[in-house]
Amino acid sequence: MTMGAAVRSPAIEVPVAAGRGAPPPGASVASGVPGGALTASDLAEILSRFNVASEALQRTHETLQGEVSRLQEELREANEELERSRRLAALGQMAAGIAHEVRNPLASIALDARLLERESAGKADAARAACRIGESVRGLNHVVTDVLCFAREMSPRLERVDVGELFECVEQECGPLACAAGVSIEKSSGVDGRLWCDADLARRAIVNLVRNAVEAMGEAPGGMLDRMVVRLEHGTEGRGGRRVGVVRIVDSGPGIGQRVIERMFNPFFTTRAAGTGLGLAIVHRIMDAHAGRVEAWNNADRSTESGVGATFELVFPEPGARGRSRRAPMETSR
Repeated sequence: MTMGAAVRSPAIEVPVAAGRGAPPPGASVASGVPGGALTASDLAEILSRFNVASEALQRTHETLQGEVSRLQEELREANEELERSRRLAALGQMAAGIAHEVRNPLASIALDARLLERESAGKADAARAACRIGESVRGLNHVVTDVLCFAREMSPRLERVDVGELFECVEQECGPLACAAGVSIEKSSGVDGRLWCDADLARRAIVNLVRNAVEAMGEAPGGMLDRMVVRLEHGTEGRGGRRVGVVRIVDSGPGIGQRVIERMFNPFFTTRAAGTGLGLAIVHRIMDAHAGRVEAWNNADRSTESGVGATFELVFPEPGARGRSRRAPMETSR
């Protein structure tokens, strides 16, 4: 019996008892063949095709359920991201107002400290006090600068940026700090190519990550690290059907604690006594402004060659691929 024959002629002329596979006693059932009774093989074929169709329908139902669940999860993440952005915007506005109010008095204190230091010639105690005041003011100015950077509106001016030149700028800016901490800054061999980004914002993001790595290694217990290195890497990859530029900052430090991973990129969270808790929050904002993302992991978790330290990865979408990428779990100052 063919499917075509079943469609052209009635398959069953007398109702079949529900829940049973055979007609009631004495009932006459017509097959697809004119004048012929429905045979056992005909019934078997009908049931087989019904089972196939039922299984296909079940698979389709499960696929649709999975798709609905995925879309619901994406919607939940998008709503969480929107709410986070609103909270950060409100926090940024408040912090910017406070920072502006603090900056002017700090300028006056810094000027008075310099005058006091000059007038304290020959008075060691007074000179030391003036020097401490000056250092404290510089530290507070650094905090104010970070707060204003975090709070300001970021509108990237996107262009093709030479990665080699970008890494050179980062190395020059972070070199003194790294040298003082005994950390080497290296670039992966053959670093070239261009990155679609805002040069100043990308530099700031990479500098913040390098500084974070250097400071983490500098605070590690003596003798814990055999070699202290921060390596800069760049590449272009295809992800999710689009091209992206990738920058990685790989260190050989102590890695990232679980408590820190869970609170990563939260503004004003830090485990460092002298930290502002804004360095990585600024990185996150910069990558948001690029419609990209930042991700971090311990190298031991990814079975890398070294197996020590941590990696921060910045993902910059290429032109024409500025759709919002899903944000990875967040990371903050170690």
